[in-house]
Amino acid sequence: MGMLQNRESGWQKRVFFWGGQVARLILSVIFIFAGWAKLEDPTLFAMQVRHYDLLPDPWVALVALFLPWLEIACGVGLWWRRLQGGALLGLTGMILIFLLALISAWSRGLNIDCGCFGEAVDRGAYAGAVVMDLLLLLLVGSFWIGNNNAKKWLDA
Repeated sequence: MGMLQNRESGWQKRVFFWGGQVARLILSVIFIFAGWAKLEDPTLFAMQVRHYDLLPDPWVALVALFLPWLEIACGVGLWWRRLQGGALLGLTGMILIFLLALISAWSRGLNIDCGCFGEAVDRGAYAGAVVMDLLLLLLVGSFWIGNNNAKKWLDA
């Protein structure tokens, strides 16, 4: 019986390991792509941020210039052990802010493009954008659960 338990735990460890690798790859690719797409036309992205009607103009410009680089840095940071905790914290914060901004715009009846991927991807209706953000939040949450490096980083 003990040998059977060892096999199961070894199998479970491999599933968690490879599941974590897939989650890391998906998150990394999505956020690097999103940041890169926004960098292609920062003026367009600034207009998309402005349409949310949440920030005054000086802040809109700062967000439009800074956010794409933060998305890329967090996507890349997932692949370095020392940076994983910070990258996960950044991704979690960004996803939560994106989700709240979308829900706010939707509840106020604004007809806007979410700006999530610049002009590279048309995300369509609010419901689809909210569902995508919830799925990203679930994915980043699963990565938090399985990532000992992130837990150590937060405890430091």
